[in-house]
Amino acid sequence: MDRIRRRRIRRPSEFSAELKSNWKFFFLSFLFLLGMLIGSLVVRFGGATSSVSGIFDAYFSGRSGQPFYITAGYSALSVLPFLAAAFLSGLCLCGAPVALMIPLFRGLGLGLMGGYIYAAYGLQGVGFYALIVLPPCLVSSIALVLACREALSLSAMLFSLALPKAQPFKLWGDVKVYCKRFLLILAVTLVSVAVDTVMTVVFIRFFTF
Repeated sequence: MDRIRRRRIRRPSEFSAELKSNWKFFFLSFLFLLGMLIGSLVVRFGGATSSVSGIFDAYFSGRSGQPFYITAGYSALSVLPFLAAAFLSGLCLCGAPVALMIPLFRGLGLGLMGGYIYAAYGLQGVGFYALIVLPPCLVSSIALVLACREALSLSAMLFSLALPKAQPFKLWGDVKVYCKRFLLILAVTLVSVAVDTVMTVVFIRFFTF
């Protein structure tokens, strides 16, 4: 019983340690959510509505009735450039600001889309967003946040080596780990592409806009 009580007492400190050890992930997730909030508020107060309307109309008409492999291709093209940008930012001395901006920009786009769909189509739009847009975007966004975390860490390491008093050391091992982790993140991103394709093929027939 004493052991159980002691373990319960240590939980707040363990939670604090978890936050400290994963602060990059939580901060990047916060930036992503902040971008979504900003995007939805922009639509809410009347900004960029016409632009988002055109994008959504092209998105919906393009996906309605098209073969699944074309849907998969367009889905991949919508997420892989973000992943490539994150990968390249990690290999640059000054790539950290880019790694921070990527989830914010991604969240901004999703917030604009979600805010417009809800404002224009009400509950039907909410159903469309929840069934077709949101599931793959959540998977790909988690993968993107993980990618930006890795990029932020490696870019900061490269920047520290460029400082005048930095001690040189071999980076090959860190770069190999970086590339392996990005391969895993790429696999998760491709899962999001598969989810996007399946959800679109199965559910888009039930919506008319």
